[in-house]
Parts: sequence; structure tokens; C-alpha cells
Amino acid sequence: MHKTFKELYLEHECLRVEQERLKRRQQRTLPKPMIHPGLSRKNLPDYIGLAKAVLASDLAVNTPELAGLVAEIETFRQALGDEFARILKDWLTPAEFTEMKILNNADPRARSGQICHSHDFCDANMAMLEAYCNLTNTHQDDFCLNCCLDDFNAAWLLAKAAHIGGAEQ
Repeated sequence: MHKTFKELYLEHECLRVEQERLKRRQQRTLPKPMIHPGLSRKNLPDYIGLAKAVLASDLAVNTPELAGLVAEIETFRQALGDEFARILKDWLTPAEFTEMKILNNADPRARSGQICHSHDFCDANMAMLEAYCNLTNTHQDDFCLNCCLDDFNAAWLLAKAAHIGGAEQ
């Protein structure tokens, strides 16, 4: 299946933004992001795109570098889901958090992934953004949604299953 010009442009733009963010991060001497030792920063965006494609499909992991990066992305997504749930627990009262879990477990739309009742109590998208910024030591101004949407969706599914309810039974 061929990509449209818009899809190619967005993919290129996300890579460019990610490279600029990495440069700013290095200049601020923040901790370096997780990178498999076999990868250089020069080819990192290509490997991230390939690793995410592998996670989203049935492609084989055929190099140690790619296998390491896929494992790091999966670990990051789990940590993001855990941090997202921690932030929701911090933002909501215990009664609200319990009610959200009950609603997520009872509502077929929540169980099928169409909605999440955390939005009944707060802007859960901002909670996910805060979780991402906490884990990556980035500021919200350096954030690129198109680069992180797959991570957010995967983290939300993991958080649903482990913390906030609504996972398919």
C-alpha cells in the first residue's frame, strides 16, 4: 500500500521534530534517551520508525539492534501507562478514581476502546502528556503528538488493563 503525500510529509516532519528535540536535549545536558548500544544517533529515527512498524505488524525482528529497540519501546510504553495511571490517581479523589474504574468496567464502549471515563473527571489527554513529559524529561513545548500517538494509544491500553479498568474481558 502506497503512502499519500500527506502521510509521507507528516512522517518526515515527525522525524525532523524528533531530531531537533534530541539536539535540544543534548544541548541542555539532560539524560540521554534510551538507545540500544548498537545504534548511532544518526540512524536512530529510521530505527524508531522501523521498530514501531514491527510492533504494529507481523514483521520479523531480524537484527539485535531492532530487537533491542522494540524491547525498549515496549518497556517505555508500559512505564508510560503506569505513570499515566499514577497521575490520574493523583488528580482524582479516591472516590472519583473508583467510580471511573467502575464505569470503565461496566460500559461496553469503554471495554471496546471507544471511550474512557477518566474524561468524565479530568482532561485525561493532559494527564497522558504530563506522564510523557515526566518520563522523557521534555517540556510540553517540545512535544510532537504525531510522533507519540502510537505510544499514547499503547500505554492507554496497558493502563486500562492494569490500573483504570475497561480492558476487554
